[in-house]
Amino acid sequence: MDENIKIESNKLLAVEGKEECNFFKALLKFERINNVHTIDIGGKDKFKYDFHALYSMDGFDKVISIGFVRDAEDQGVESAFKSICSIIRKKNLPIPSRPKEVLTTYPKVGIFIMPNNETEGMLEDIAEVIATGQLNPASCAVKVTSINAPSSIACFLV
Repeated sequence: MDENIKIESNKLLAVEGKEECNFFKALLKFERINNVHTIDIGGKDKFKYDFHALYSMDGFDKVISIGFVRDAEDQGVESAFKSICSIIRKKNLPIPSRPKEVLTTYPKVGIFIMPNNETEGMLEDIAEVIATGQLNPASCAVKVTSINAPSSIACFLV
């Protein structure tokens, strides 16, 4: 994670790497969502260290929602999900019971395991489906819940 990063919003999306960061920034821009700060946490192997750094930053105490995005790759969805849960448990943050669930706690917390919360894969699998025309980018949805309450973000394929 870049040492010069500052928390710029009370809504965060912590993603596994630079490519994921670029993808979700573009997706949020496409969806005209401008109030979510997407942060490259530095790769799955750095997640536990860099999330500690993010959690310790000035402004984290004002975060009202945080989403985590990680690849399933060869470890599988359950393993990737448990890994994120283990990291956030150490900071006493609320823990969803399954991928894609968004807790309505304070802060709101959601975990998305690419490519679809169900199968092994990664961002490139989502990109391949979009590139081959099997999925319209507009149907790659960002769900933002906000009705007189803090927004949260959960990304998933519909």
